[in-house]
Amino acid sequence: KVGDLTQSADVTVLPGSVTNDKFDLDVLFIERTPRINYDANRKTGGWPAKGQRVEWVAHLKSWGKRDIAEAGYRWVLDGKVAGKGVIMDWKAGTEKTVSLPWRWEKKRHNLAFILDPEGRFEDEVSRRNNQVTIDTDALAVGYWVEEGLADWMHEHQMKLGDGMNSFEDWGQRQMLIWNQMNANARFGTSPNGITDRVRLDLVVHVPTGALPLNGGIPTNNPDVKDKTVDLMWGMVGTPDALKPDGFWKVDKGGPMFYEYGLIHELNHARYVIDSYGFDVHPNALDDLKLPDGTPMVGSDAMPWDKWIVHHNKYKGLMGGGLQGFSEYEAYQWNRIAGKRASQGNQNSPGNIGEFLNTDLPQRNHVRILNQNGLPLSGAKVALHTVQGRGDGWYWKKYSNTPTATYTANEGGWIELPRCPFGEKVRHDYGCANSVMLLVITANGVTRTCFVEVTDFNLQYYRGYRDEAFYEVTVNTAPGNTQAGSIRGGTWNH
Repeated sequence: KVGDLTQSADVTVLPGSVTNDKFDLDVLFIERTPRINYDANRKTGGWPAKGQRVEWVAHLKSWGKRDIAEAGYRWVLDGKVAGKGVIMDWKAGTEKTVSLPWRWEKKRHNLAFILDPEGRFEDEVSRRNNQVTIDTDALAVGYWVEEGLADWMHEHQMKLGDGMNSFEDWGQRQMLIWNQMNANARFGTSPNGITDRVRLDLVVHVPTGALPLNGGIPTNNPDVKDKTVDLMWGMVGTPDALKPDGFWKVDKGGPMFYEYGLIHELNHARYVIDSYGFDVHPNALDDLKLPDGTPMVGSDAMPWDKWIVHHNKYKGLMGGGLQGFSEYEAYQWNRIAGKRASQGNQNSPGNIGEFLNTDLPQRNHVRILNQNGLPLSGAKVALHTVQGRGDGWYWKKYSNTPTATYTANEGGWIELPRCPFGEKVRHDYGCANSVMLLVITANGVTRTCFVEVTDFNLQYYRGYRDEAFYEVTVNTAPGNTQAGSIRGGTWNH
């Protein structure tokens, strides 16, 4: 109340300091030095030279208010002790580093740092963060974190029940699930999954509101001058996000535990594209008509679910919410396996989606079949591509006038050129011509099939560089509710 003025409101007061003062020894992350820019040495691809002396540096913190006289540690390389020692006079709330010299080789080794391996400190609030294990050839991930979010993480991570106690622990949890997703991405073209691994190599704490440090976007471009990591992200904690019901709320089913959305964004930093951009919505097809002039969308020729006409074929993390990688995403990773960043380490780099135009077979043979597997010889096939540009990500608009027409031969085959999608494949803001439409008419019945560039890319990756073969199947039965489908194969004609 001020004079005769009275004002009331509900106010949420956020703690100005961290109240979590429990004793805990914490292995934060393992850094490799010297730090090397990804574009520093073309001969080595940005990696250290073979036999070069490097050091693995474990970053450690003692949380709480307790000073400790000494704490043991151990380095373990491929299951064997590679170094051990004792940290002396460790003051409460301070960080320490411990180094392991090593001669570099571009080969995967399993390296672990264990703090207090004898388990002397039984009163630690958690022992599950006393060890970090990495693959020595993993890609380096860097986080720039604002202090407000880092404090929030230290205050609340323990409430999730898995022994994590800091922002860095949260980051290590992301590395674990990400590497598991990579290992699980086993398909015909990736029998060993995604072979690259990631490791937390750098964490930079900055004042709240300081990001970005050198221009750009706080999240995508925390420090555009840094080229020592392969993938980077800025971690921002706004006041609304740091509320009990905010983005960073204490919830094991949300980003406070696994932040799949961040893994998605860091895949862009690697150069991986959005698969959901292959979705086709009804408004992209407003101009398409059947021979009798009625709309094609929603007819037997083009079934839909009232929201979307074509769902991206290779659904995965980049295709809209699934917590795993698809075969198409695995292909994108594995075609540059073992390579450091090349045209940027932020979302998005200069080479994002480069494969869309490079990985296309020269000649593409497509066989048109009905639902019984019988060739539709003599079928008329009209190819429709996205025309023009518009507003919005992955914009599409198909014309009722086909880009090209074909007639299937006796075996049901037609031949498409190297890039039937247009002069070049676009998959970005303003245009996604990366999905073409085949309108197939046989025996007076019209059916459709959407064809993504994904199938062309995968056939190329399988080794079909000059000639590739595909089967398109459509259901010609009355009352059709099935969309046409395409699959790549090894057939010939």
